Amino acid sequence: MQITAVTPPIHNKLVEDYWTAGSAIEPFFEYTYTEQSYKARLAYLQTQQYEHEQLAKVMREAMSEYSLSALTERHLQQLAQGAYTVVGGQQSGVFTGPLYAVHKAITVIQLARQQSEALGVPVVPVFWIAGEDHDIEEINHTFTATEQGIHKRKYKDRFLEKTMASTTEVTEEKLTQLINMVVKDYGEQAYTKTVVAQLREAAQVSTTFTQFFSYLLHTLFNDAGLLWIDAANPKLRQMESAYFMRLIEAAPEIAEQVTAQEQRLNEAGYGTPIYADQQAANLFYVKDGARHLLTRQANHFVAGEYTFTKAQLLALAQQHPQQLSNNVVTRPLMQEMVLPVLAFVGGPGELAYWATLKPAFTALDLQMPIFAPRLHITLVTTQTQKQLQHLALTVEQVFAGKHLRDKEAFIASVQATDALA
Repeated sequence: MQITAVTPPIHNKLVEDYWTAGSAIEPFFEYTYTEQSYKARLAYLQTQQYEHEQLAKVMREAMSEYSLSALTERHLQQLAQGAYTVVGGQQSGVFTGPLYAVHKAITVIQLARQQSEALGVPVVPVFWIAGEDHDIEEINHTFTATEQGIHKRKYKDRFLEKTMASTTEVTEEKLTQLINMVVKDYGEQAYTKTVVAQLREAAQVSTTFTQFFSYLLHTLFNDAGLLWIDAANPKLRQMESAYFMRLIEAAPEIAEQVTAQEQRLNEAGYGTPIYADQQAANLFYVKDGARHLLTRQANHFVAGEYTFTKAQLLALAQQHPQQLSNNVVTRPLMQEMVLPVLAFVGGPGELAYWATLKPAFTALDLQMPIFAPRLHITLVTTQTQKQLQHLALTVEQVFAGKHLRDKEAFIASVQATDALA
């Protein structure tokens, strides 16, 4: 395998501006993306308190379901002793979901390693699995490409509405059917036997979408020392009890501040990525594994048929925190309260909604971590490389659109010839 670093053109205004010093997006983030920012962020983290030992214990218990590499063990020990983290996350899609989930994991691992060396302190990589997410239709399928076209290959079952990925059950039989469909589409390849064996083993030991995801993530990155935690882990939820109470107390201010910030973001030309609502509680109530979005109505928190006073919701957070769940606004806030986050790794979509969150962090007397854009990786197969060579094109030229311009020029020349004829 050959790895080449290239700089592709950026077609997203927000992303382009994020990389540009002094741009209009800069005030929406706590830090610019520079080496100096890592030093400043570390200084801030050194003034904060975290439950390192309990956090490492919860992670170890979850990950010990599988074998742990020497490096993973070392990172767990370092975390227990006060290490900092680089964090990325993704929904628990089948086969690890979109390929950029793997790109995130690679970025998290590399960035943690780099900053550990640069700052002279232990920094460990952590993957935050969004097992609390309930959009099963977004995670239950993959796409394959054959000579006949693009095919959507789906885990075939009917699920209760709004059940979380970590409570939505899957069976070995139906996972195996999905695996077989994908393998049939692609046929025998150089590494098919090993990959299929790993997938079948994952199917054997998994009873939920999140277990299937975490097994494959662990298989891919255990040797690289990647730590991971399911956001819906019951032991983690117990750790989050007091943090949920903070979110409930601050719910009106968080909603107001995020709504105002999104309006400012829109006025700056970056759109409205989360459609914030001033009446949002930015939390879900969990009942029988299903999530119900809470809103604030008068002096109550309401989710469909369920209604809570503030006191009742605070009691729920204290006594049964597993019955609460975060949304797009509060997940980064919860992550900040649980983990000593040096940097968060995300893609363009995450960059957009994080741009609305700075005042939400402030409302909780927190500080937004550094946002580190994930690596963008393009896989060029041997067949594609041969086609590029045949057309005398480089990858950089394709990124720049030369092949499209060449195509348009060819069509124009043919049309001109036809007109003369």
